Amino acid sequence: MSDFPHSVVMDAVTIAPIPELIHYYPQSIAIATFILSIFGVISNIIVIIAIIVSPELRNRCYFLICYLAISDLICCIYYSILRILIFTYKYNMTNYECFMWSFIGLFAMNTQTGLTVMLGVDRFLAVSQPYKYRKWHSTYYIIAMIIPPNIYAFLITGYGFYEATDAFKVRKICWERDLLFAKKITQIVIEFEKYR
Repeated sequence: MSDFPHSVVMDAVTIAPIPELIHYYPQSIAIATFILSIFGVISNIIVIIAIIVSPELRNRCYFLICYLAISDLICCIYYSILRILIFTYKYNMTNYECFMWSFIGLFAMNTQTGLTVMLGVDRFLAVSQPYKYRKWHSTYYIIAMIIPPNIYAFLITGYGFYEATDAFKVRKICWERDLLFAKKITQIVIEFEKYR
């Protein structure tokens, strides 16, 4: 029997297919997430257009929601690209190549995390300090709410760039979760394989 998990048995002879042409990622999940990503692209475009066009939606909270929708739009495009790479068997790459394919998507995901927190802070301030909230200058307030998530995203994504290397291959698939600590994970896997 071959060490390769997806080997094909034919006439008592085991033939291992080319590893680059095996889907490690379940196709049903890839198709479902691709469809959801396309739906996310369309939905976020609708949200962005609605906020830009409608005068009733031009306030601080909706500006933050629009910025969040832009970040989510970038993430949905990024997820679609990853699924296309899975469908075309182009996911067997080095950690550095995977990071370069994913840089903008990772930055947008990290921005989303910070923006979600800032939306919570915005709603808290609107409820707990309603009079002060209305008096604050909108431009400075929005800048103060957008800078921390972008700094957070820059630091986390920058750390991922620092950790990315050509020396290690991404195990199986270039996924967003594998990027930041792939070098350390690969080193641990190599150590465990020595003792198998």
